[in-house]
Amino acid sequence: MDSAFGGSPSLPNDFAKGPLVEVLSAAQKGKQGKSGLGIRGHVFVEDKQTLTLGLEFNNQTEQALSGFDIMINKNPFAVHVTGASNKIEFPAPGSTAYGTVPLTINKNNLDAKSPPKSPFIIQIAMKSSLDVFYFNVNCHVHNLINFAQPINKEEFKGFWEKIGKKNEFSLNVAPDQLYGGFNKADLATSLIEGLDVNGFVNMVRIRGKQDTATMCYFGAKTINNLPMLFEVAIPDDGSELNVVYKVPVMPLKPLVEEALKHILTRQE
Repeated sequence: MDSAFGGSPSLPNDFAKGPLVEVLSAAQKGKQGKSGLGIRGHVFVEDKQTLTLGLEFNNQTEQALSGFDIMINKNPFAVHVTGASNKIEFPAPGSTAYGTVPLTINKNNLDAKSPPKSPFIIQIAMKSSLDVFYFNVNCHVHNLINFAQPINKEEFKGFWEKIGKKNEFSLNVAPDQLYGGFNKADLATSLIEGLDVNGFVNMVRIRGKQDTATMCYFGAKTINNLPMLFEVAIPDDGSELNVVYKVPVMPLKPLVEEALKHILTRQE
């Protein structure tokens, strides 16, 4: 039964993976002018541990391909890859195959002079027996949470009080926009579970807005220790959710908003 009628949700309350989207058209030429390899890609975190690049290949050439390897350009979050050589096998001519590559955070791949832009993209050079291809893959900021060191209540309180109103923003989510994996019969508990899977720890759950809503507070830190803090007001009357979020630096604002919208709605 659909969760809108008080039953169990029909979708998993899981990590909000970005969808597979085209990052390289089969018509796009590589460094040596060769083409015929289409690629779709996305980034996600596996089991709250491993930052992962997923790639789907469509081999529209008439030849078997080999020699997979990738490099990642320096970037503001130091996303890096090692040991990717032959990690993925290309599909046979006329077929499609999907594979994954674990990513790491390496300070040697940090571009400290360039603040992150929205959307944050990972710039990739991919080697193959066909050619060398260049493409970008979008990466939501919740992929870059430090899952190993979750924020604690004392840190959250300190950051919440320190970050001023000029770095405080809000967004609303209508009930019919919510991801189907959230159980509307107990939305606060379901949101706490779903946001935890995505790296945001619940700090406290209280009554608020003159006892007309449940207020849930969440926090996390990025891999470079930037706090991301927000409150979710869940009205008793089932009307739209109000999310108030705080960021320590302005370049983080659109990245946090994109991630929250994606987690709550699973829409791009």
